[in-house]
Amino acid sequence: EIDEEFLEYGGVNVGLSPGVQGIVPKPKPKKPIDGSSYRAGDKVRHKVWGDGMVVSVSDSHGDQQLSIAFPNQGVKTVIAHLAPLTKI
Repeated sequence: EIDEEFLEYGGVNVGLSPGVQGIVPKPKPKKPIDGSSYRAGDKVRHKVWGDGMVVSVSDSHGDQQLSIAFPNQGVKTVIAHLAPLTKI
């Protein structure tokens, strides 16, 4: 359970006094650690799923959402900066 004072609705903190809102940091979108951006057709290696090919890329809150086709694993959708990926 999350206390009502910590919830956000539409990007606006509710239940927090103005002094407390300034203390709570706003999340910043992250970019891939290696600074690379991905494009459809890129070949990548995932630590668990192995080698795959990026089939689509879309913007997701300042980061990239990737759909990647992995042989024998199917298509997986990941957020670039969170996924353990390297370009190959």
